[in-house]
Amino acid sequence: RHNKTEKNLQLLCGAVMSADDSVYIADMEGRIIFVNRAFCETYGYSEEEIIGKDSEMLWMGGRGDNTENVFRTGAAGSGWGTGFYHKRKDQSVFPVSLSRSGITDSKGHDVAVVAIARDISERILVEEELRTANNELSERCRQNSGLAVMILEALNKSLAGAQIEQARSIGDDFLTIARIEAGKMRLERDQTDFASLVRREVEQLSAWAVEKDIKLLSFLPDGELEINADYCRIGQAVRNLIKRAIASVRPGGNVTVRVEDTDSQIAVRIEDDGAAITGSEMGHIFERSELTEQRFDREGSELVLGLPIAREMIEMHGGCLWAECGDDRSNAVCFTLPKLRLQAGVHSASVSSRQA
Repeated sequence: RHNKTEKNLQLLCGAVMSADDSVYIADMEGRIIFVNRAFCETYGYSEEEIIGKDSEMLWMGGRGDNTENVFRTGAAGSGWGTGFYHKRKDQSVFPVSLSRSGITDSKGHDVAVVAIARDISERILVEEELRTANNELSERCRQNSGLAVMILEALNKSLAGAQIEQARSIGDDFLTIARIEAGKMRLERDQTDFASLVRREVEQLSAWAVEKDIKLLSFLPDGELEINADYCRIGQAVRNLIKRAIASVRPGGNVTVRVEDTDSQIAVRIEDDGAAITGSEMGHIFERSELTEQRFDREGSELVLGLPIAREMIEMHGGCLWAECGDDRSNAVCFTLPKLRLQAGVHSASVSSRQA
């Protein structure tokens, strides 16, 4: 019986020592009398350093019943569990799940407490990421619901006024935003002359500018400006930005489209002498999250939707878009696009890297 008991104890000791969770045993005065290998690795103490020490030193705020040590954490399923904060030898704090049970002697007297601690830092990080993602998704759903209501109201208003083309444009813009949001927007790239694209958009919008008594000017470099782009989508971005500039200018005003050829990219500047955009509004005019009912009423649904779409299209082509305000009657929307030879060089380098 003695040999059998000794073998069982050896098996038990081996199982505890090889366990992945940290195990420590403390006597009734709280002094640590046993630790396993995982404990030493997790807490940073050697067995010689920790044996005989008060287990209170493992807790962030002293004794385990201190509320400073306790927090709630998501448990398996949909419930909640309790977590605790422990300290390592280097005084760094980390979260653990902890289970404790008493050890009694043959007479039923409590003689020690065994504790099993598991480092749940990674789980807490995942929980926080999931919580953040869930909050973002909820907010996005709320914004999309509000946007859909505003779009439907704008469509009804356009259809009631027999403005079929405007209604079609509003619907197309909303579908574009929905595809971008769902990650289903795909570009059909091809070699495109950007100068001719801008020239075409300016010519098509000239009639609208004349109707509003606005002078629309363009300054383009000689020759072609080749880019690798989706002609329709990048044209949509340019058109939206010019339309926004025309809409913001009073009769008798001016809108100027300037395109410059630099060594590495194409720079575009669309200036207007309309009312200056305020500094607080400047950083938000291209954000989808800023599509509010007030902006729809003030600027018109087609124009409000066009600005976020322009930003998305330009950034999907590797460009950058921003706005600038000058004096009281000056605004400029600027963006850049990489030239075709630069895009080809980046693509070749990417392919070579993957092959290496």
